[in-house]
Amino acid sequence: MAHEDASGTAFQRELADFASNLRKLRIECGQPALADISRTAPRGKSLSGSAISEALNGKRLPSLDFVVGLVRTLLSLAGDSPSPVGRDDPRVESWRIEWTRLATLRDEARHAPAAPESMPVPAVVGPSLPSDPTVPVLRTRIPVTGPPVSMGNSPHLGYRPAPPFLPHPGFVWSVAFSPVGNLIATAGAAGMVAVWDPVTHQALGEPLIGHEKTVRSVAFSPDGALLASASEIGSVRLWDATTHEPAGALPTTNQDAVTAVTFSPDGTLLATASFDRTVRLWDRYTYEAIGKPLTGHTGPVTAVAFSPDGNLLATGGFDGMVRLWDPANHQAVGKPLIGHTGPVRSAVFSPGGNLLATASDDGMVRLWDPATHQTVGAPLTRHTGSATAVAFSPGGNLLATADVDGMVRLWDPATHQTVGAPLTGHTSNATAVAFSPDGNLLATGGFDRTVRLWEANALSAPVPIQGARHDDDPGENPVTQNAELRTRLNHLTARGLASRSVLTALKNGEAISLAPMIGHRDAVCAVVFSPDGTQLATASADDTVRFWDPANRQSVGRPLTNHRDSVSAVTFSPDGTLIATADRGGAVHLWDAATRTSAGSPLADHPGPITSVVFSPTGTLLAVAAGDGDVRLWVPTTQQAAGAPLIGQQGLVTGVAFSPDSRLIATATDAGTVRLWDSTSRTPTGELLEGHSGPVGSVAFSPDGSLIATAGDDHSTQLWDVTTHQPVGKPLTGHGDAVAALAFAPDGGLLATASNDRTVRLWDPATHQLVGEPLVGHHGAVTAVAFSPDSSVLATASVDRTVRLWVPPLASSLAAPHG
Repeated sequence: MAHEDASGTAFQRELADFASNLRKLRIECGQPALADISRTAPRGKSLSGSAISEALNGKRLPSLDFVVGLVRTLLSLAGDSPSPVGRDDPRVESWRIEWTRLATLRDEARHAPAAPESMPVPAVVGPSLPSDPTVPVLRTRIPVTGPPVSMGNSPHLGYRPAPPFLPHPGFVWSVAFSPVGNLIATAGAAGMVAVWDPVTHQALGEPLIGHEKTVRSVAFSPDGALLASASEIGSVRLWDATTHEPAGALPTTNQDAVTAVTFSPDGTLLATASFDRTVRLWDRYTYEAIGKPLTGHTGPVTAVAFSPDGNLLATGGFDGMVRLWDPANHQAVGKPLIGHTGPVRSAVFSPGGNLLATASDDGMVRLWDPATHQTVGAPLTRHTGSATAVAFSPGGNLLATADVDGMVRLWDPATHQTVGAPLTGHTSNATAVAFSPDGNLLATGGFDRTVRLWEANALSAPVPIQGARHDDDPGENPVTQNAELRTRLNHLTARGLASRSVLTALKNGEAISLAPMIGHRDAVCAVVFSPDGTQLATASADDTVRFWDPANRQSVGRPLTNHRDSVSAVTFSPDGTLIATADRGGAVHLWDAATRTSAGSPLADHPGPITSVVFSPTGTLLAVAAGDGDVRLWVPTTQQAAGAPLIGQQGLVTGVAFSPDSRLIATATDAGTVRLWDSTSRTPTGELLEGHSGPVGSVAFSPDGSLIATAGDDHSTQLWDVTTHQPVGKPLTGHGDAVAALAFAPDGGLLATASNDRTVRLWDPATHQLVGEPLVGHHGAVTAVAFSPDSSVLATASVDRTVRLWVPPLASSLAAPHG
């Protein structure tokens, strides 16, 4: 009990000093009477005379809110003309920092270990970076006992405890997985850093001894060779991650706490955040400081994170601000991200770099778009106290948060909804969260002196869609040919009934939903695959076009941002060299697909909003549907008009499509009609296609050119014979709202329809039968659908700001294509 006695004595001594300083402040501010202090307290603050007396005499440590209110009141009463003092006043900040330090001492005294000091070592925990999804995958599995944590009806990843927990002699401040997932480093009180085997739960060797005070943060280098640790007295040490031997120390010159340390993605830099209100960059190999410190925060800096590409550094601090920096030139990037009303404790980029998550003492976790510095959706607000830590899963489809009530929550960053019930187990502040590189483990640490491991119950994605047809021969199944899905198949072996069910669904080729892609700040209006299927382009009402790698669902490169209004359309040229985009303001832009730079001036302004832009299959024409009801044709190579526009539409043109041989153009209107045109003579061919009882929102030719499909606001989809202009069979019905978009699979085996009812339906064009159950996952109207060139993946876009990928059932398991 020596440690307990010592820590208790230290706290009482520090509490007495704190009270003495409060009394000195009262004297310096004119020795106001207790009644005057109570009467002058800030609005909403209760400062009773008895509580003030207890604080001034060191009877107990009051709450932080009480101390801040008392200090603000005393300062406001100073001088001949009292004036209000704000929460962010620098004079208040020093008291907030001192209270935090004292509260840590108090809690250490309360929870001092009853076990002897020889108890197995340490722990560390703190803000953690997302694991690199490119590193090798941890194949080991931890035996799990006890009931799983309920995840309700969510299709997302659930976690259950994997006991026993890892004990620590002091508070846990930080936890980190090694890049290959075979090690866990933890840091905490008493200056100890420990390394653990996540499979056996055993400490690997002795604690790493070198720090004299609490260690606030640990981080592995991307190559796994080094482990960095940072302490509250300003020291940053490097360790050989294999031998656990010291590998040097950064030459820090101040004694202020270093609260966070992290490596750049390429491993060449270290970034450290400090109570001295600065962030410093260091050379990983020479340990020398690089350039001047990054300054701008008005309070201690407590969070630091690199973007996955290393081009941005995010920092957060006690001033409630989140700042972005260019680590190459040490300059701030744009203005601070403002929204939090309390200290920012943790920051982390999503694996794709398109989101930044921050956790704060205001109890909120906010998501930001680093490109625009704007918040993405509403804050995550289920925390009942300070939010202390945040981490993305390697796939980016889950966000883990921790709070002072000991709760760890999982969130879907696309919908901002919690995923299942909170993970409970910590009996005091939960202070750290980190996912393993393969996403199968979640490590959490807290002030209850434990690090807890949670194992995934089942896959976060894909999820089988009930009722979808499947192919009897999985050998030809594109699902099993997909590298990511093959990896997931391997991971699923012997993981319980739920996992076996998913495995069977994958092998059978049932429709699969992949995790959503998030990044847009407003509704996604259009989606299209590149001709080679390696890229996915999405257009949004946030005035941008983003690019994604459909194999890993991560954003690729910077978005196209030169639009003056909502981007309503995006399309690739057939040879993949050009991209055309259009906005609601009437501008059409052409871009070089390789460099993503402008390929010339915007095409002459079109009147009104542009609803559709499409290249002819030969690539020689670009059709643009404008707000005046006309369709203009352009030569993409010269950017000149290709003759007169197509005129004579009955209403606004809502959709345009070329036949596979480029000889015909189909136009749909809000008058409920569809017209076919000869692309050479620019004259109508045959009669109008009439049958919908309301506007037609989309039109498409079948791959063999024999059919036209039209989508109507009357909730129906109609197929038409291109030669006779007559309906083929009865309308396809089932959607509960307007059908907004449709697309044929390139192999002709499926027709996808998207609706304002938030669902997507798959149809067999030959039999007119629904294929499987509706695809459910979007939380808003579905605005666009597109198949990959090989027909193996379907992309959908929605006003919920997300893009989703689906693996549809095989065309070979359905009827043969029509024609």
